[in-house]
Amino acid sequence: MPTPDYPDFVSSTGYGTVTGLCGVNCYHDFYPFIPGISEPIYSEEELRQMNEQENTPKEFGGKSYTAYEATQRQRALETTMRAQRQKISLLEQGGADEQDIINARGQYRATSAEYSRFSQAMGLPQQRERVTVDGLGSIGVGKWTQDLTEKDYNDIINMKGKMSDYKVRKWYKSHAEKIPNLIDSNLTVEQQAKQACDLRNMFRFQARELMANQKLRNELDVKDPIRSFEEIVEDKMNRKGITRKQAIEDVLKTASKSRKSVNKKFGLEE
Repeated sequence: MPTPDYPDFVSSTGYGTVTGLCGVNCYHDFYPFIPGISEPIYSEEELRQMNEQENTPKEFGGKSYTAYEATQRQRALETTMRAQRQKISLLEQGGADEQDIINARGQYRATSAEYSRFSQAMGLPQQRERVTVDGLGSIGVGKWTQDLTEKDYNDIINMKGKMSDYKVRKWYKSHAEKIPNLIDSNLTVEQQAKQACDLRNMFRFQARELMANQKLRNELDVKDPIRSFEEIVEDKMNRKGITRKQAIEDVLKTASKSRKSVNKKFGLEE
């Protein structure tokens, strides 16, 4: 489709191909612009600002992503989750060893958690309908269990504001203990600590969302607010009289621990 102004239109945009303009996962469109008649949707200044924002990278897991690269990474994670869900389904249908099924679910939940954290960090809306389009339902957990402890938050979103304090605490404790297995060990200690902090904060927030006792939840938000990585590091330095490096190491070391006093209250720890 060559034009006088854009003789290399097809080769430049990839129009007509799966990965080009108007291809799969492309949200753009085009139409003729007639000078003096057509009105541009955006001004030159708006286009400049949009291009600047598009090309300003954001960091996640030690890597920088432009807006476009972030959406491509998000699509890749969705593809991975669909494949993992299919694998779990095939293992279940084939009567595979239960441990193999448990391991496959764990991998799926880890990818799901990364998808949530990545989307939040990049300011992108999650599009889980792309993942669950397979119609397999809550494939991340066993169909035979009534215990919600091991379920991913997004698989029990229907329980938001409905779970007892005991079940919420049991769910939170279980997920917090999995944090070490969800951290990328290839990152620096500080990056691992930040990742651990983000996971812990995500599980705390999700646990509070699940609570039926929202009055207590509001009290917790005031008395024990979810703090940022830097706030936690500074608090540890002040309370324990340690260096920043030691505080960061302590954040990583204690990320999977939950308060014994609360666990004892609910009979979850001796």
